[in-house]
Amino acid sequence: DHNEQSSKQTNENQINNLNDQIEKLKQQLDNEQSSKQTNENQINNLNDQIEQLKQQLDNEQSSKQSNENQINNLNDQIEQLKQQLVNEQSSKQSNENQINNLNDQIDQLKQQLENEQSSKQSNENQINNLN
Repeated sequence: DHNEQSSKQTNENQINNLNDQIEKLKQQLDNEQSSKQTNENQINNLNDQIEQLKQQLDNEQSSKQSNENQINNLNDQIEQLKQQLVNEQSSKQSNENQINNLNDQIDQLKQQLENEQSSKQSNENQINNLN
C-alpha cells in the first residue's frame, strides 16, 4: 500500500510538473507569437516607409528633370535673343551705311546743282556781254 501511494504521489507530481511545463511552453508560444506579430508590423511599417521614400525620390527626380528642361528652354531663349541682338546690330549697321551713302549722294547732287547754277550764271553773263 505504501509503495502504491508513493508511486501514485510520484505520478501526480510528474503530472503537475508536466502541466507546469505545458503552461510555461504555452506562455513562451504566446510570447513568440506576439513578438512575431510585432516584427511583422515593424516590417510592414518599414516597407511602407520604403515605398514613401521611393515615391519621394521619383517626385524629386521628376522635379529635377522639369527644372533641367526649364533651364534648357531658358538657355535656348537666351541664345535666340543673342542672335536677334546680333541681327539687329547688323541691320542697324547696314542702315547706318545706307544713310551715309544717301548723304554722300545728297552732297554730290548739291555739288552738281552748284556747278549747274554756276554754269548757268556764266552763260547768262556771256549772253549779256554779247548783247
